[in-house]
Amino acid sequence: MQTLQIKMLVASLSLVALSACQLGGTQAGAAGAAGADTQTTNAAAAPVGASDPVSAAQLCPRVNGVQEVSAELLFGRNVKGRKPVSDKEIRQFLADVVTPRFPDGFTTWRTQGQWLDKDKNHVTKEESFVIQIVASGTQDTLDHISEVRNAYINQFHQESVGLVLTDACASF
Repeated sequence: MQTLQIKMLVASLSLVALSACQLGGTQAGAAGAAGADTQTTNAAAAPVGASDPVSAAQLCPRVNGVQEVSAELLFGRNVKGRKPVSDKEIRQFLADVVTPRFPDGFTTWRTQGQWLDKDKNHVTKEESFVIQIVASGTQDTLDHISEVRNAYINQFHQESVGLVLTDACASF
């Protein structure tokens, strides 16, 4: 239950930050999303009205949160020449590969994905799963994420493992 609440908090804060950018909120938020170097504001000192859009950075201190990176890794389960990756194989992969690199925790869920094979102009649909990791945005974290992706690619003969990285405010 706590994991669901945390995911909902991260998602809510991401939506608030996105709304702030889309509604012409802070220049730092909109330009920062594009990778530009812009002004910095003091999040703790910035007043926030009841209807003012705010960024996750502004909200984070209010929930005793810290700035983190949220990584969503997207894993396909189809394997050419054999049955799809089983639930048992996923549990073993999580225990052997993911948990040692992220012992503080992560969240997984089943999904249905699809992707376009551009060479064949064919959409492939497959069972898949997502691992969400909320951790510090350090080089060690990025290295561990790369190790997880490469291990899955090699073990289950995949072309790729998707990765979505977003800034997040986490409060545990």
